[in-house]
Amino acid sequence: MRARTAEPSAADSAGPAAGCWKLSPGHALSLHPCSAGVLEIGQGRVWSTLRGTLGQPPDDHVLQAGARLHVEPGQHLVLQAWNPPGATDAVAFRWDVMPGAGALPVGADSSAATDWECGVLQPLRDLAQALDQGGRAAGRLLAGIARWALQRKARHRQVAAKYFSTG
Repeated sequence: MRARTAEPSAADSAGPAAGCWKLSPGHALSLHPCSAGVLEIGQGRVWSTLRGTLGQPPDDHVLQAGARLHVEPGQHLVLQAWNPPGATDAVAFRWDVMPGAGALPVGADSSAATDWECGVLQPLRDLAQALDQGGRAAGRLLAGIARWALQRKARHRQVAAKYFSTG
């Protein structure tokens, strides 16, 4: 499975509709909303994992067209297109921000917790994920260079042995 950003969906020939997205089969999307919102599946089916901010266990859902899921600020939502084998249609979904609806109560503690989650923890998670992927890519690059160098050296030895044999 590959993780990547969903692509905007063209609602009509005028261009992409605000809040409408598509997620291709075999891809996943990770959302960390800083304000309350509603995910609505327009087409297809997704496997979603919703994790709370206060050590709550993850909650898995299978959402089909027409299903809606309310997500609070600071929660982590992971979506994966979940199509039948051989299906190539992308999942279409809509994300609508709900200003004030379901938001954390106004107060020093909840505001500070939301600010901390969205302003510090989420960028830190994003950086850790990027560093992890960068480290893996660097490791694969070094392994590829080493294999290439060893194969090249082996070919030179074969050529040298063929033309400069002592026997």
